[in-house]
Order: sequence, then structure tokens, then C-alpha cells
Amino acid sequence: MFQTFNLQKAIKFATKTHEVYQKQKRKGKDIAYITHPLTVGLILSQAQAKEEVVIAGILHDTIEDSTEEKRVSYEMIQERFGREVADLVLSVTEQNKGDSWEKRKEEAVEHIKSFSEDSLLLKSADVIANLTELTNDYDKGGDKIFESFNAPKEKSLFHHLRVIQTILSYWPYNPLANDLHYLAYHLTKMNDFKSVGDDTAEIIDYDDYDEEDILSCLLCGWQGNCEDALKNSYDDDYIELACPICYTVLLKTEQDNSDYHDNTSEEGQLETELEDTDQEGVIVSLNRKKKEDIIKRFNKLRKKEEKAQNTQITNEEFYLYGDNDIPVVEIQTDDDERALGLYAWQNGEFNLKMQYLPRLITNAIRISREEFFEKTDKEKYEEFLKKEYK
Repeated sequence: MFQTFNLQKAIKFATKTHEVYQKQKRKGKDIAYITHPLTVGLILSQAQAKEEVVIAGILHDTIEDSTEEKRVSYEMIQERFGREVADLVLSVTEQNKGDSWEKRKEEAVEHIKSFSEDSLLLKSADVIANLTELTNDYDKGGDKIFESFNAPKEKSLFHHLRVIQTILSYWPYNPLANDLHYLAYHLTKMNDFKSVGDDTAEIIDYDDYDEEDILSCLLCGWQGNCEDALKNSYDDDYIELACPICYTVLLKTEQDNSDYHDNTSEEGQLETELEDTDQEGVIVSLNRKKKEDIIKRFNKLRKKEEKAQNTQITNEEFYLYGDNDIPVVEIQTDDDERALGLYAWQNGEFNLKMQYLPRLITNAIRISREEFFEKTDKEKYEEFLKKEYK
């Protein structure tokens, strides 16, 4: 349980540093800066962080932003709040503020790689507080909001994506991971990065696809094999894989099956192909790869059908999202590959909106099933479930 006295002491200390001694404001706005560290502390408390981490969240900018006359030091924080809190605050304090923006940000990303889990959690809350405010401001003011920043829009957003990617790479089970994924997705939309995915996605033949192949995201820096990527589509003749951090499309497969398309089922087509291949008696060795490919596709189809028959929906939660109160449903299943789906009701249809729900972001509120269907269409929802989770 948190000690109220220590939290109150931290709030008073941070308020004096940011508000009383300098009337510090949020960048480009007439809003008291103290709202930011208090938000960070609130996010950490909701993430069930321990007391020292929450206090460090409230104090995290005091060393970096204190004035010359009222300079806050590591020793001062250690004396008042203990060594653990002081170490956490120092870990997220930007050093060498006289260096160029590019050098400071590069060092900051490298520094994250040495963080403890408590420091990663503190940094995550800081990122979430900053980027939630950024995305909300962008919705209202557009590109103009970047005029008050020290770097152009593209550089600023790219840096934020790299920070998120680094945090998640070093601690994928971070309690705030869902919120970081959500914000990375919105950063890509903010800079119209969808065109990057469309233009740079590698296109290969379906038969050349290998789950062990390595993918790299040029946008946020994520690297991993195909199995770890986000599967936008994974059928027996088409695969589309995206970066699990920023959702940029990294790989697409294409296969010309025009010779095989007829009115029979896909399974029937594969059986016909296999029979035709076997009938090539004298040149069967030359067609061995084709035969192996057909068998592989046939087995994958069988597994897919078996999984689809056994997938059960275990939970549904309903929300209103954003300023426009968009109805959203979160569906959980007992299938590891389809464990979580988030769908939004837009233009009279249910569409995949995003992979993760921003659980700690205030522009999503939970509603009842009855309220959800008042704003959507129950019959279309049931049809959608049959199609998506058949």
C-alpha cells in the first residue's frame, strides 16, 4: 500500500520545482507543466507500480527542469525520498543538454537499453503521457503544433517510434505495452506513414515464404522473424505481415493461382493439383518441389479449418472511443493466434480498427452490451462474428 505522506511530499516537491519557482508551462501551451508529472504518477499507479516508481514518476523531471537558483540534485532527492527513487529519476534524466537535438535523442535511445524494468515502466508512463497529449493536440491543431518543437515533425515522430520500439524490445511484457502499441499506431497515421508501408513492403511468391526469415522495419527500427510480425492476413494463398510496433506493412506474398481456379473447393483444387502432379510419371522428380508445396498448402488448409471449428470466444467488452464516440468491441478467444481482436463500427460495418485497446487512455470508456447495440446493429454484429470467427 502506498504511503500517503511520501506521495504528498513528492507532489509538493515537484509543484515547487515546476510551478512555484518558475511557472513552467507545457511546450507551446498555457498549461501548467506540473500536470505532466502528476499524469505520469497516475498512470504508474494504475499500472500497479510500487510506491518508489510512482514517486519517481512524479519527480522524474525535477533534476532536468529545475532552475539555477533552485537547482534539484540527485543527492537532494536521495536525502528526501531514498536512493531507489533518486536512481530512477536520474535514469530518465536527459544528460548533455548542450548537445544537438539529434545527438541527445540518439543517446537517449541507447540509454534505454540499459534500463531496469522499473526504469522502463517509468519511461513508458512518461512516453504515454507525452504522446497522448501530442495526439490529442494534433487532432485539434494539425501540423501547426510541431512549430514549437525542437525538431521537424518527421524527425520528432520517428524518434518517438524508436523509443517505443526500444522499450518493447527490451521488455515485451511491460504492463503498459498495449498503450505503447496503440500510440505507435497513431504516430504512423499522424505522419501518413501508410504510404511507407505500401511502397516499401517486400513482395514475394507465396511458396518462398518462410516464418524464420528476418524482417526489419525502416520506420521504427523493429527487427524480428516473420513469426513474430503482426499478421494482417494469413490465408493459404496470401500473407501480409506488419511491424508489431508501428503497423507498417513489411511483407506481402503474391501467387498466381489462375491455372487452378474453378468452382470446386480449395481443398478439392489442391487434391486435383496433387493428382495431376502424380500423373507426371516420367518427370515426377522434376516436379518434386511443386508436389511438396501442394502437400504443405493442403496440410495448412486442414489445420486452419480444424482451428476455425474449435475457436471459442471467451470474452467481449464494449467501448465508446474518441471524441466521436465510435463504438468498439474487444473480442478475446481461446486461440493463441487470434487471442485478441479489436473492431470498430464505422459506416454501418464492423472493421478491424487496431490490435490493442488503450486501457489507460481516457478517450475510451466502457459501455454495456445493450448500449453498444443501441449504437450499432446486432444482426450485423452476429453476421460479422460468424464470418470472422467461424
